[in-house]
Amino acid sequence: MGKLLSKIKMTSRPKLRILCFGDSLTAGYASWGAVHHPYNGKMEEMLSMAFPDLTIETEEDGVSGATVKSGFQTRMNAQCGW
Repeated sequence: MGKLLSKIKMTSRPKLRILCFGDSLTAGYASWGAVHHPYNGKMEEMLSMAFPDLTIETEEDGVSGATVKSGFQTRMNAQCGW
């Protein structure tokens, strides 16, 4: 079992996790809400090509109408478990 775990550890790639946190622009809303295309997917694709030795994971948490004054801290606490 020890050899198997050692082999698994050697073959697993380091992971980079990115939280895309913000407002409607982060969520990908455009054209007055008619289009939804968050940037995190494209960013993940580009970073994976630039850093093939890493496992890249992104998570989008964009909320339309969000501002620093209203709700960012509460949402950040929920995402990060603070």
